[in-house]
Amino acid sequence: MPRPLPRLPRFLLGAVAATLLVVLCSTATSALKASAVEAPTSFVPASAAGQVAWSMMPVITNIGEERSNFAYALEPGAVVEDAVLVRNSGAAVLDLAVYGSDAFTDGSGALDIATAETGSAAIGTWIAPSVASVHIEPGEVARIPFSVSVPADAQPGEHAGALLTVLQSAGETVSVDMRYATRVTVTVAGDLTAGLSLDQAQLDVATGFWPWEAASADVSYVVGNTGNTRLTAIQLVTAPGVELYSSPDASTGLLTLAELLPAARVDVHATVEGLSAWLPFTAIQVAVSPTVIASASDEMPTIAQQQLSLSAVAIAPGWWVLLAGAALVLVVAVRFAVRRRVTPPRTP
Repeated sequence: MPRPLPRLPRFLLGAVAATLLVVLCSTATSALKASAVEAPTSFVPASAAGQVAWSMMPVITNIGEERSNFAYALEPGAVVEDAVLVRNSGAAVLDLAVYGSDAFTDGSGALDIATAETGSAAIGTWIAPSVASVHIEPGEVARIPFSVSVPADAQPGEHAGALLTVLQSAGETVSVDMRYATRVTVTVAGDLTAGLSLDQAQLDVATGFWPWEAASADVSYVVGNTGNTRLTAIQLVTAPGVELYSSPDASTGLLTLAELLPAARVDVHATVEGLSAWLPFTAIQVAVSPTVIASASDEMPTIAQQQLSLSAVAIAPGWWVLLAGAALVLVVAVRFAVRRRVTPPRTP
């Protein structure tokens, strides 16, 4: 006659079965969530202006030939005279406003130009066109002289701005300005320095429910230009088994900083996918490699790569389920072993 199974082994088998059932159900739920696909988003291209088109180019002078923009190396208090050609290559008559403006580094690390509404407080006030507006017939070219006057107390280093021609179009409800800008960069004589800072770094790690599911990390930090020269910078974020390189179009998930003007600060955000969640500690390294952009000055300061390390603790919730199941199995096994040891053998 077969002997019935003892009560404790049955309890042990029940605990193991319950733990396996929880694991299988959660895995199936994760698989169902992963199978969901977002619907594609449609984009409608903007229509072109068509009738309006113009261009700007520096004139050939003793200051420079075949220039694509204006770049000067000047002493404080110096004044330079130059001119720009504006060509109407469209089919409509152009009445353009002409003025100088400051340049700045936008939130993506690229160069942008201040609007007339924003106003200028730096090099934009140094640029003085000979006319405030210009009238150009289709196919015609206008020559616009202008001057750049450096203040006597101007700080050494690079100052970036632009000479703008603006077509103002007033609609029934919205006014639209079409702008064409030619860069104006002045390198004021003095000590040129190059510096880069990394600060305000944060790391947030998100795990799945189970430790075998991939984790992701949101990395943020601020890149600052602490020198007086313009910089461009490539970025690299690394984690165990994962490398995230910057690219000019951010197709990799991290954007190359195209131009950091002096005193510019840019907030950088990146998401690192495919991290392991088996360990509770996540370490991330950030490296930013800056390069000084060539200027009108013969001096070119050097600059070193900047790095920082981040770490965070993130424990997948499923670890607690696994540990609880393992503890339960261990307790049952110990109790069963103790009971077998203290139970006297049965006599026939």
